[in-house]
Amino acid sequence: MKKPLVAAILSIFATGALADAGVMLGVSYSFSGPASLNNLGFTAKLLSSDEEDKWVGALGASFYPWSDKQLGLDVSGGYNFEDSAVLVGYDFLKRAPQISGGWSNTDDDNHRQPVMVSDSRLKRDIRLLATLPDGMNIYAFKYLWSDTIHVGVMAQDLLENPAWRGAVVTQANGFYAVDYAALGLRMASIEEWNQNGLAAIGANNRHLFSHLAPCCAS
Repeated sequence: MKKPLVAAILSIFATGALADAGVMLGVSYSFSGPASLNNLGFTAKLLSSDEEDKWVGALGASFYPWSDKQLGLDVSGGYNFEDSAVLVGYDFLKRAPQISGGWSNTDDDNHRQPVMVSDSRLKRDIRLLATLPDGMNIYAFKYLWSDTIHVGVMAQDLLENPAWRGAVVTQANGFYAVDYAALGLRMASIEEWNQNGLAAIGANNRHLFSHLAPCCAS
């Protein structure tokens, strides 16, 4: 039973190796004897991913201050919740199953976006919706090849400000794209904008923008 469990956990860890790794700090409990305080410890884990709402594998070390065998090393698997994780695994030094849980540095992948095409030469029906406190303009627009209305920034605007121009990428075709994550923002749909206002584009800074009233859009 132990070998298949470890193999499955290592498989999960390997699958997530290309993702951003995460960490967990919390408590662990080793089923190495009768239930007692001796089995309770503190643990640190390296997680296969920092994405929330995702199954993860983990490699960890635990310290059991009330036990004769104070050090534990484990392979675990479990689930990342929002800012927390719960794991089940096997401690090789304790030679016993282990359960652990605690804080993890999860990141909501729904807020991550790749570099997005954001060149005014490739957009039409551009309308200014709002201006953020730092002067950044937020627009509604359609791409030349689509009737979908998007909400976001304009690369040409960003290039005029030294604080923002680092988020602009020149593509091989000569047009500009924007790394929204570098700005702490995301591109949104007009439906998200109408429902949530500026919070729709504030992926990492929603609390900074949610008190501002956006312009009307349709």
